[in-house]
Amino acid sequence: MLLVVSFVWAGLNAQTEFAPTGAEWHYNCCANGNIIYSHLNHIVSEKDTIIEENSCRVLKQYQDNLNIASEKYILKQEQGKIYYYYQNRFNLLFDFDAEVNDIVEFTFRYKKYDDLSCKDTILSARYQIESITANTQNLKTFRTKILEEDKLVEYGIGILPGYYSYTEKIGFYSEFMPVLDNVPHPAVDNFSMLRCYSDADFSFVSDE
Repeated sequence: MLLVVSFVWAGLNAQTEFAPTGAEWHYNCCANGNIIYSHLNHIVSEKDTIIEENSCRVLKQYQDNLNIASEKYILKQEQGKIYYYYQNRFNLLFDFDAEVNDIVEFTFRYKKYDDLSCKDTILSARYQIESITANTQNLKTFRTKILEEDKLVEYGIGILPGYYSYTEKIGFYSEFMPVLDNVPHPAVDNFSMLRCYSDADFSFVSDE
């Protein structure tokens, strides 16, 4: 199955909005890799809001043809840094101002399952920028590696990703925010998170 996402490239800088009002994201979510249970997720940048005296943008996620949002995200932009508001604090999602060898602290949503219940919390760790590359479509990708002293191991399972990658335009297939859990699953070294505009001048094709 081919997933086609359309948008235009523009380098992110202090004058570029990460999620201008009206911007849309479309991507396919395969439950456990099973296409039968896949869903089309649709995210819309809907309106402005004020959180703790910060100007923010409200994004809502819709699944398939439902008109009731399944998720709501509140984002704040400070030049090239993008934060999401979660558990009454702003957490760094992307840092497009970072340069090679910079150390950046990222925060992940963490779902901990205990006695059939699920409790969300947050985990933070420092990552060093290993490389910044751009492909032929000028998509800038940041590859980072966790600092050794910030690695977290629980029940013998490494929870925080050893490598965290984020790209200006291409997206991960399951969640808008970086979500981790303590359920055993194959290791994933690269988390390529969602980043795009709604314009249709550029197309990205994935084999997910």
